[in-house]
Amino acid sequence: MIATSLNPLFFCLAAITSSAPIPQINIAKNETNTPIEKRAYTGRASYFTPSFGACGTISNEDEMVVALPISLYQAKAKTTNNVSGYCGKHVKVSWGGKSTTATVVDKGMLGESDLDLSPAAFQALGSLDHGVLENVQWNFVD
Repeated sequence: MIATSLNPLFFCLAAITSSAPIPQINIAKNETNTPIEKRAYTGRASYFTPSFGACGTISNEDEMVVALPISLYQAKAKTTNNVSGYCGKHVKVSWGGKSTTATVVDKGMLGESDLDLSPAAFQALGSLDHGVLENVQWNFVD
């Protein structure tokens, strides 16, 4: 009687412990095995007032700079000083038929595919009156 009740359990466990590889998935884009630097992202863009950023540089509103989502920034953080390997990298941002390129200088409390742009970078895409731009496409260019 016990053996009969264990058979379905055995088959469930066998299915769960299968040796098939589990693909790596980027939740934001549902892409598999694509390096972060090669992915295309779609998210929102807001703007912020740059100052002393997490990358250790001082920026101002007139510079073309960007803050990455904290989760992405930390994905490539260096252990000695917690500065991301993305610092200084360039991001191409597109919205409404316009594009601009900005340099990573900071991190922000953003959604996985969202960006914070300096006012100068934001205005290259749209008016500050928008506040937030929806469906912004962006990717690393170096």
